[in-house]
Order: sequence, then structure tokens, then C-alpha cells
Amino acid sequence: MIIDKITPERWTEAQKYEYETWKPHVEVNPKKQWKNIDPYWEKYYGDFLNKDWSGKTVLEIGTGLSGVMWMMNAHIRIGIEPLADKLKSLNPELWANYVMISHGAESIPEVADASVDAVVTFNVLDHCQDVPAIMEEINRVLKLGGWLAIGCDLKSKEEQLDVGHPIAISYEWFEKWFLDHNYEIDILKKVMSRSVDGSEDKLDGCLIYIGKKQ
Repeated sequence: MIIDKITPERWTEAQKYEYETWKPHVEVNPKKQWKNIDPYWEKYYGDFLNKDWSGKTVLEIGTGLSGVMWMMNAHIRIGIEPLADKLKSLNPELWANYVMISHGAESIPEVADASVDAVVTFNVLDHCQDVPAIMEEINRVLKLGGWLAIGCDLKSKEEQLDVGHPIAISYEWFEKWFLDHNYEIDILKKVMSRSVDGSEDKLDGCLIYIGKKQ
């Protein structure tokens, strides 16, 4: 079973769920949040995020309350979070030093073609409205030789979906996309189920990918 896009109405329902989930934690400390996230993130992405990004432009899709770009010493950090305006009204200090875009990543005309040195998106794509559209936008804005890092929960069964997680994508779906779009693979693997919402036993696993656009 592959569900890589949903109706706008279904996505609106998912966003309401996300807002209610994030709202009680709107004063989040990003460093504390990172330490509390499953160690898979640190194990597989820590070195990548701590690379020397000085002078570079990086884009994060789905920052939640803080994202991970605060770890990257990039010159320009662009965050995409559909709930950004609502959440920032509760805490104006969110996403300090980010350029924030407050809508989905299915279309991001604010970001020019081949203008970004790295794109990161962790625990996000299974929450979105149209994953193929987002992946095409990633490909459009990323420079040749630019880095892409993805972490995404993998699902294949109806019972693995819920209000906030309406998308079901497989390891093979991603593998085909990287091949079709000529992306170099530094890391590509499926690891033990990882989910920050406690549904580890319901998932097929978690995709870990780091690679370059060729």
C-alpha cells in the first residue's frame, strides 16, 4: 500500500492535529529537544549537521517548533513550517535566525531554482499532503552537488496510519526516486522503527538517507 498524497481536506485535519500536539510545547528548547529525540537521529545525522556549512544556504522542510538547522552554521537558513505563523504568535522567539515560510513545501516559489546547498527533512514527509510534489520541489531548489538528508517513517498497512500520519511510503518508493533522479547515495538504509510519537511497534521501520544531487 502506497499513499503518497492526500486530499486538501484530509491534510487540513492532519494540520489541526499537529497544531494541538505542538501547542503545549511552544516554549521548546531546541537543544533539549534534540537530546530527547531517539538516538537514531544523532547516530546517522549528527556528523552531517555539524559539517562546515559556513557561506552556504540550507533549507529545512517541516521545522516543527525548532527543527535542526540551529545545529548548522549556514549563512542562510530557510525553514518551511505550515503552522509557523500560528506557532510564532504564541512564541515570537521561535526559529531565531531562520527565514520562515509558513505553508507546505508542495510549492515554494519563494526559493529560486538551484539556490540551496542542502535540504533536510526529518520525521515530516509522512505528515504531508503531496510527497511527490515536495520531492520535485526539493530537486528544483537544490544545486548540483547539493546535499539531501531525509528521515521518514515507513508504512505499508492501513492500521499504521492515524490523524496526524496520513501518508504511507515504502523504502522501495524512496529508492526508486533517488535512482530516477540521479542522486548519489552516501547512506541509504532502513533501520529499526523510529517514531517520536511512540508508535515504533506499528511501523515498518525508518528510512535513513544522506546523499548528493548529481
